[in-house]
Amino acid sequence: MGRARSFDDQDVLERATRLFWRQGYKGTSMRDLVEATGLAKASIYNAFGTKEDLFKSVLSYYIDKKQTHSLSFLEGGSNGREALLAYFNNVLCVTLENQSTAGCLLVNTATEQCATDTAMKGLVDHGMERTQRTLISTVARGIEDGSIAPSVDAETAGLCLMGTLLAIRVMARKGVDTQWVTKLIRANLEAHIPACMPSAVSTGSVTGYRH
Repeated sequence: MGRARSFDDQDVLERATRLFWRQGYKGTSMRDLVEATGLAKASIYNAFGTKEDLFKSVLSYYIDKKQTHSLSFLEGGSNGREALLAYFNNVLCVTLENQSTAGCLLVNTATEQCATDTAMKGLVDHGMERTQRTLISTVARGIEDGSIAPSVDAETAGLCLMGTLLAIRVMARKGVDTQWVTKLIRANLEAHIPACMPSAVSTGSVTGYRH
C-alpha cells in the first residue's frame, strides 16, 4: 500500500494553472513548476507525469473550474440578452483585473501553437467549441424569450460574439486598453444582439464593474 500524498492535487493544479497561464507552455520549465507548486520534481512526475501530462491535467482543470464559472453567467439573467450582457461584463472585469494571467489559457495555448499532441489539441478544441455552443444557445434563448430581435440569426450572432471574445483574449496578452475593450464589447453587442423592443433593453450595461 503506497503512502498517502502530503499535498492536495487541486491546490497543485491551481498553482500550475496560474503559472502556465502567465508564462505559457513553452515558457514554463520543470524548475518553474517545482518553485510554483512547492513539490520536488520526483513528486510531480509521480503524481502527474511529465510536463506535457501535467499541462493536459491543467487544461482539464481550467475547463472544469475556470471556464465553467465563466459560462455560468450565460445560464443566469432574467433573459438571454441579460445573460450575454452579464457574461461580457465578467469577461471585461476579469481581463482588467488579471493582467498577470492575461487572456484565456485555451486561446493562449492555441496561439502559442504548442498543442501538437492529439489529446492536448482535443482539450483546447473542446473548450473553444463549448464556449461557442453556449453563446449560440444563449442568443437563441434571447430570441425565444423576446429580449433579442427575432430578425437575428442565433448561429451567426453567436459566431460573431465568439470572434469578439477571441479578439479580447488575444489583445489581453499585449495589455488592454479599458476604453478600447469596452467600446468593442458594446459595439458588437448592439450590432449582433439588438433588443427586441425598448422595454427589453437591459437596465444594466457593460461598464467593467457592474451589470
